[in-house]
Amino acid sequence: MTAGTPTPTAATTTSVGGDEAHRESIRGRLLDAAEVLGLAMLVSALVVAVMGHDPARTLAAIAHGAFGNGEALRATLREAVPLVFTGLAVALPLRLGLFNIGGEGQMALGGLAAGLVAAVVPGLASIPAAVLAALVVGGFWGAVPGFLRARLGVHEVLSTIMLNLVAAPLALLVISQSWAKADGPILQTEIATSTLPAVGPALVLAVLLAVAYDVWLARTRSGLSARAIGLAPRAAHVLGLPVERGIVLAMTAAGALAGLTGAQQVLVQHGRYVDGFSPGYGFTAIAVALLGRGSGIGVLCAALALGALRSGAFAMDALGVAPRETASIVQGVVILTAAALTAPRLGGGQ
Repeated sequence: MTAGTPTPTAATTTSVGGDEAHRESIRGRLLDAAEVLGLAMLVSALVVAVMGHDPARTLAAIAHGAFGNGEALRATLREAVPLVFTGLAVALPLRLGLFNIGGEGQMALGGLAAGLVAAVVPGLASIPAAVLAALVVGGFWGAVPGFLRARLGVHEVLSTIMLNLVAAPLALLVISQSWAKADGPILQTEIATSTLPAVGPALVLAVLLAVAYDVWLARTRSGLSARAIGLAPRAAHVLGLPVERGIVLAMTAAGALAGLTGAQQVLVQHGRYVDGFSPGYGFTAIAVALLGRGSGIGVLCAALALGALRSGAFAMDALGVAPRETASIVQGVVILTAAALTAPRLGGGQ
């Protein structure tokens, strides 16, 4: 080595090696997700054939309805954006070995908070105020099971399921007594004073959050700590890592992400909070997180794929290729296949 040539330090070598390992990890996760999705579509084709429909025409109709023109693509993105938020709400705690099944409740109460605030705060200020309200309320509803798990050992699957059951009647009670309730047969808030006219801003936010999640997970001390807790919580505790605080913060962040989905539905989709607005985003998010193999980019791709299934169902029905419910069956097969193939391998680590 010549004079003046800098000698590679251990830190530099480790950093380069870490960068390469991280890129390989992301590439591997995307390949795994593609393999799972491909196998799921193959199984779906067999199921469609057993139902008496042409698998090739059925899948082609779904693809046309999802990506065939500009309106189809916009519909797919509208379906994909909430799945990104809720998918991250499952993927984040999953890194710490936690299973957040409370997305539906967190999303409903976050959306309710957004709807109430957006109906009374005047002008453009209502948009950030509604988003903040959704983050706070959704985050609180996620923090409760996190606290119960960290301090009392109550399993988060049980507590999040029970909180889902509490969230729906609680939302109905609050909205029925609200000063911002709209008249009509469906419980809903008054129209928001300001809304977002297109899916674009929410889509940009979804992409930024997914990328930020990957950067946080790979590049920050707290992200590495979260992965260590998920891999070996007892060892992490012995090493002095903040296991209990990590559990509470992860579930709080997950609830906030799910609450953000509720705000997106209020400000973009409906212009107000509408009771029962979710077609099951909180549960579909489990498949999104599993298909995405816990990475933000993977969650983006999985959300796009499942969003395409949802939007393509309408075209399939309109073309007379197969009933719209066939797409729901296909989605169910994808979810079951993803759960069967990825859940045992995902865990908390890379």
